[in-house]
Amino acid sequence: MQILTAPTRAEIDEAHTRGRWLDIGVPSVRNLRSISRKRVLLWFGLAFSSLPLHLLFNSAVFESLAANEYTVYVASHETGSSKANVTYAALGNQSVPTGFNALSESSQNGTLQRLDRRACLQSYGTYFLANRRDVVIVVNDTLDALVVNYGYGQPPSRATSTPYEWMCAGTDHWQKDCNPSYIVPTADTWSINWRELSGARPFDADPNNPVDYCLSQQVEAKCELQFNVSIMIIVIIANFAKFCCMLYTILTHRIPTIVTIGDAISSFLQRPDAATVDRCTLSRAGVVDQDKWMKWTWDTQTYQVVDSQPQNWDGKAYRWFHGASKTRRCIIALISAYVLLGSAIHGVANNGSSTSLPTLWAMGLGSVNPYALLSGGQSNNSDHLGVVGNILLANTAQVIISFLYFSYNSIFTCELLSREWTSYTQERKSLRVTSPTGIQRSTYFLQLPYTYALPLMVFSGLLHWLVSQSIFLAQVNYYNIDGTHDDSSSISNCGFSCIGIIFAIIVGSLLIMGSWANCFRRYPGGIPLATHCSAAISAACHPPKEDVDAAFKRVQYGEVESKNGVRHCTFTSFDVSTPIAGELYA
Repeated sequence: MQILTAPTRAEIDEAHTRGRWLDIGVPSVRNLRSISRKRVLLWFGLAFSSLPLHLLFNSAVFESLAANEYTVYVASHETGSSKANVTYAALGNQSVPTGFNALSESSQNGTLQRLDRRACLQSYGTYFLANRRDVVIVVNDTLDALVVNYGYGQPPSRATSTPYEWMCAGTDHWQKDCNPSYIVPTADTWSINWRELSGARPFDADPNNPVDYCLSQQVEAKCELQFNVSIMIIVIIANFAKFCCMLYTILTHRIPTIVTIGDAISSFLQRPDAATVDRCTLSRAGVVDQDKWMKWTWDTQTYQVVDSQPQNWDGKAYRWFHGASKTRRCIIALISAYVLLGSAIHGVANNGSSTSLPTLWAMGLGSVNPYALLSGGQSNNSDHLGVVGNILLANTAQVIISFLYFSYNSIFTCELLSREWTSYTQERKSLRVTSPTGIQRSTYFLQLPYTYALPLMVFSGLLHWLVSQSIFLAQVNYYNIDGTHDDSSSISNCGFSCIGIIFAIIVGSLLIMGSWANCFRRYPGGIPLATHCSAAISAACHPPKEDVDAAFKRVQYGEVESKNGVRHCTFTSFDVSTPIAGELYA
């Protein structure tokens, strides 16, 4: 895309006559209004064919979780043996619960899995229970089997508490902030109050009952890896369109374009630009200020070159941040990330979960959690439009990250382009161009050196992955207590991970700090800072008439001649001297 927007020399000349300057050596949107219509269409083709890849490709293959509703029983050693005859003792007007007979049969067959206290807490301390169902808590007391009328593993639309809140019955965490991270470390002393758990009165009639072990009913997990054919077809079409644009560009792009700063210097040395004659002090800042270069003339309705006047050489040495003014985009991105984090934590708090760091860490990275789902985004799995909407919402951040990557790429490219530009004041060397002739040097891929391009790509890839784990499609299939699928309660939504967002902010902050650290490095002085401005570059390329074929020789920037007390600086293969601050130059 950068090559497509790189202008030809004819397009640069045409833009200069209209009072406009073009970008050289950087990804550019400015150039679109000055390049050929065919290349503009190809540029938009590549740009728009990238959108489906960012918005859909990440969700073409996704996991669908299973959530089993289950019932908790409390039993004594006499009724809780793995091969005992588990019987149900009614509590008040309660009826025998669904699934109890199957549980009793499993107990008699010895197919219930015995779990120690820690294993029981770890297995059932999850939001979505996939490979287990009912559980018998065996306490060190004499009790009949009791059922707790409690639904677990329910989707957020039906759940009234955390699915594993029963673990905390009789503790300080009961009905407040029950979390496995608090309970599992105390597994050796785990006890529950079955009356408080079941709602029996009075709550304080009995002390807590120490738990010995659990008997768990194992079932086959029904998690699914789903493949969306429609999304893949769209992605394939987008990739094919991108391939066609690239192939057409390779086969038809024959006119040489000014891709790098070396290409621009070479072109202007071979044929100096009449629009910048006697403007050797012109910088990008001076070009942006139209009164110092071009001025609109109402009489002729055209831009006219402002009468050139010799300017005092300021001899200023610039820092890297003068090479790129887009750094403020990094600050905007950081603020947006912090706003996103604040919104996520606020959403978690509104859903009734703790926002402490241990709780956020326990929610996991990229894990579906009923307390970390976007408000208003929930839809039924059978609602295809709702599912597509959640897919687009979950992947919108990927488009933003790609935009930020191109912004960072542009920032570093501008800074390094300016470093190369100013280096010609320190030593004489051949130009670095895309198509070398003679002793000219070949270029890096486009403009960014690999020492910067590779780390930037690694950071970008890491950010894309972290963002995919920070906001993602969450699809949960709900199974009733009898094992039947409840499609009306199964949901699709956008889940988020506060820990993932925190890690993304950390990585993004490191990238921003690296960018800012570069910003305060100094460029060598002795040359106006042209950065990527075509007009400022051309102003520095007016060599003496005797300097033939300077573009194909080793060149250096500096003072070459003095006429009528006015000095002149340029790129040249002749000997040069350092410009003198305060002297007049043109």
